[in-house]
Amino acid sequence: MTRFPLISLLVGLSLTVACAPDETVVETLTVDDGSNDGSSDDGSDDGSNDDGDGEDIAIDADLDGYSTLLDCNDADASVNPGMPEVCDGIDNDCSGEIDDGLPIVESYLDEDGDGYGTGDVVQTCGLEGYATQDGDCNDANADIHPGAEDPTGDGIDSNCDDGLDNGETDPGTDDGDTGGDTGETDLVDADADGSYSDVDCDDSDATIYPGATEVEDSLDNDCDGEIDEDCEVPAEDADSDGYSTVSDCDDSDTDVNPGATEICGNGVDDDCSGGDADCSEPDADADGSTADVDCDDADASVYPGAIEIAYDGIDQDCDGSDLDDVDGDGYVYGDDCDDSDADVNPDADETDFGIDGEDNDCDSAVDEDWQAKVIAEYPSSSYYVLNASFYTSGATPNALGWQESDTESSGTTTSVDFLTEDYGDMSGACGLIININVGNPATDWYCVEWAIDESVALDVWHDGVWYDESDVVEWIADNSSGSCAAVVQTNPSSSCTPINDTDE
Repeated sequence: MTRFPLISLLVGLSLTVACAPDETVVETLTVDDGSNDGSSDDGSDDGSNDDGDGEDIAIDADLDGYSTLLDCNDADASVNPGMPEVCDGIDNDCSGEIDDGLPIVESYLDEDGDGYGTGDVVQTCGLEGYATQDGDCNDANADIHPGAEDPTGDGIDSNCDDGLDNGETDPGTDDGDTGGDTGETDLVDADADGSYSDVDCDDSDATIYPGATEVEDSLDNDCDGEIDEDCEVPAEDADSDGYSTVSDCDDSDTDVNPGATEICGNGVDDDCSGGDADCSEPDADADGSTADVDCDDADASVYPGAIEIAYDGIDQDCDGSDLDDVDGDGYVYGDDCDDSDADVNPDADETDFGIDGEDNDCDSAVDEDWQAKVIAEYPSSSYYVLNASFYTSGATPNALGWQESDTESSGTTTSVDFLTEDYGDMSGACGLIININVGNPATDWYCVEWAIDESVALDVWHDGVWYDESDVVEWIADNSSGSCAAVVQTNPSSSCTPINDTDE
């Protein structure tokens, strides 16, 4: 077994000895590893009493008499275990806690540094930037606060007396008597603590008035001109819940303080509001909603006004449904077939979307407002006329009554729609006959060698299927005149085969 010499810890507090003018002796705390070589390193990297690098670890960089073994900030001589804790947001005494052991007082954010704050009360030890008095009606101007001089007629409420310039009050009984305004200085009780401002040394704080209990909070609570004299109630926080005895109505119970949630019916003033809440109905989950309105009083995440999580099977906001209108189109899931798209809902118009293969109006049918559509793209701009018709049996060349036509005066595209509202159900039709001519006035049919010009790109939709020029049966209707048409046969029945199917 390896035996190590007894490691003795030699603690030398930094002692400054006046030897002679400008001569200072500083004793540094070291750790002896038993080797008497002046090093605290035992030469190993086993993590015991050294860092394994051959360097002394017990140093006192800030010369405050405490080495790094004890000093939690060896770069600041004002921080060490021998320093008193002060209210500065720093662990001055290296206890591991910041501003510990200091009196805690109710404070308000004081941005203009005039000694009066505003906003919610917070518990501090008196940190800079906070004030123990509130009531500042303009926390961006240090000249404006309760008790400030209020120049006459400048339109500014400099002393924060309810918005009145120069301390003026409305006519009435504000002077504390039972009659009208006497013209004398008005007596007001701004903080409603029962003491008028002529005797109340801080009429913006209801805890300060003559006869109040003096507590240790750096304030003159009883208005006797002295601060914290013979304190009857020290401002401490015995239960460490962040609230001192100034505001904590039970400083022995961490669950009782002004920031706690009041649980009605438990016989405890949980939030120090003056008593237990009178619960006509229980609130078992303590979510602030009683059982008469809470649809699940065993779940604190469920109550009227809660955020609804759509489609999770839970009615979080107690509106009677788990359904939600996620896309904000006025329809909830169940009626809305796509609650992620506000354009899709039962009130949508299918024709607004074109033939897109989608059920836009949530009627379980797709593109049902169309029976057919024909689009023709030409190789160059000109004057074009597109004619098209359904045919329901073998196409007859001499009976072409065009049902839909579209004219393009100087472009490259024409199209026609066969809407359900005009044609009804044409799903059983044989297909479509398509005719194109060019020129204004039309002088010739758009034909090449008695056939449809193959440079024309056709797209034809019928009964849910798209066809193109490769599906066209070229058909000459009248050889003598040169008129020609193309047939797209969408029904494979032999009865639908076009008559005079020829390229001659």
